Amino acid sequence: MVGETSYAEELRKALCEKNVPAKVYVGMRYWHPFTEEAIEQIKRDGISKLVVLPLYPQFSISTSGSSLRLLESIFREDEYLVNMQHTVIPSWYQREGYIKAMADLIEKELRNFGNPDKVMIFFSAHGVPLAYVEEAGDPYKAEMEECVDLIMEELEKRGITNAYTLAYQHRSLQLCLLEI
Repeated sequence: MVGETSYAEELRKALCEKNVPAKVYVGMRYWHPFTEEAIEQIKRDGISKLVVLPLYPQFSISTSGSSLRLLESIFREDEYLVNMQHTVIPSWYQREGYIKAMADLIEKELRNFGNPDKVMIFFSAHGVPLAYVEEAGDPYKAEMEECVDLIMEELEKRGITNAYTLAYQHRSLQLCLLEI
C-alpha cells in the first residue's frame, strides 16, 4: 500500500485550504490501521460528525461495499456511534478533480512516446464476478466504463484523440500506454 497516512494528511491539508478544518482518519479492512482502530480513535477524539470516503473511486460490493458493511455493523453495535451523524460517499469516480488528474497523468505519459498520437491507451480495471453485476446489481462495471468515458472526453477537450480500450483483471485500475 502506498502511504495511506500520507493520503490522509494531504486530504486534511486540502480541506484546511478550503476552510474546512477536519481530522482525517484511515481505517482499512485487511491491514493496519484497521477500521476498528480508526473508530476507537474517532471515539477518543469525541468526533460527532463523520464523512466516510472510501479510497476506491468506483463502488463495488466486494471493495467499498465490504468496508461499508463492516462500518454499518460497528455503528449498529456501538452506543456512541449509533446516533452519530454521518455521511457516506460510496463513489467519486465522476468528480471533476479526479477526471482531470487522470487526464493529466495520461497526457504527461503520452509525451514520453515518439509518436504520442499513435499510442493506444489501455485501461486495466479490477474484475468482479459477473453474478455481482447481473444478480446483485453491483455498479462497478458501469461506473468504471463511465469513468473511462469521462477521462477520454477530458482528453478530447485537450485535443488528444488516441484509441483506447478497457480490460478487466485482478488488480485495481491501472493504466498502460502502448505505442502501435
